[in-house]
Amino acid sequence: MRPLKAILFLLFTIALQPARATEPFCFDTTAVVVASAADVPWAADTAVVAKPKKKSLFNRFLAYFNDANKEKKNKRFDFSVIGGPHYSSDTKFGIGLVAAGLYRSDPADSLSAPSNVSLFGDVSTVGFYMLGVRGTHKFPRDTHRLNYTVYFYSFPCYIWGWGYDMGNADANKSKMKRWQAQFKADWLIRTADNLFIGPTVDFDYVRGTKFDRVDLLGGERPETLNFGAGVTAIYDTRDNLTAPKRGMYIQFMQLMRPKFIGNKYNSYTTDFRIDGYTHLWRGARCRLPHAAQLRRCGVVDACAARRQLFDAWLLSGPLPRQP
Repeated sequence: MRPLKAILFLLFTIALQPARATEPFCFDTTAVVVASAADVPWAADTAVVAKPKKKSLFNRFLAYFNDANKEKKNKRFDFSVIGGPHYSSDTKFGIGLVAAGLYRSDPADSLSAPSNVSLFGDVSTVGFYMLGVRGTHKFPRDTHRLNYTVYFYSFPCYIWGWGYDMGNADANKSKMKRWQAQFKADWLIRTADNLFIGPTVDFDYVRGTKFDRVDLLGGERPETLNFGAGVTAIYDTRDNLTAPKRGMYIQFMQLMRPKFIGNKYNSYTTDFRIDGYTHLWRGARCRLPHAAQLRRCGVVDACAARRQLFDAWLLSGPLPRQP
């Protein structure tokens, strides 16, 4: 019985081995063994191996931007860079660049939307430049969220003077350079499904330089600091924080800037924002935004481009006007 056991063991061992055309274990000349070209030395000389077609630089460029905003779930930190030219009546021709990253504080959670962080920059032909970081860090099980934005920019603009009467006189239009830095952070706590509430802090620094007419300041300081604190409430049902396809985003923010913490004036701002996302057809989605901002004296501003004008007024600086 021992020889039989030995033969059975040998056959079992052979069956577990990969088939090799150069090392057959069968004396039957009718047997056909299939092997790859890499396993057969002579096959490499006769077989024609089809090489994958190399993509052109343009196609690789398009493929990169097509996949840049798609999450790679097999990566612990998904990093991508995207940029391009732009034009506006204020900044003229420019180029912007964003380096974005997606990550998860809980690697075991692959269902909820990931956290995100972005480093963004911009430069234009009129001397405008901007650099900043923004993002949202989601804690495990999405019990807390930390929203943060910090940036600075320099922008050549115009000034008409201080107050409505001077700002309404076209003859006062003169050049200046505005430099601004801002930091804002929200620490949000989930109090119900998709509902987050928490404190908010805000810091602004604005400095005006290179005035063509310093007399338009009316004796006011060319720079100012501003501190604010308040509360933010967010209702968020978006399927993705950076590229949502469906859901709703509602934000209410109330900030106070009292004099006793170093501000020149007592002031407040109330921001309200609502965005809805829905499908239109395959490959297309629609965003329905609405935003309003209530500032001191009941000013309502629904245009993001005009908000900077009221920032300067609120921070006790001169009131620049858009040309």
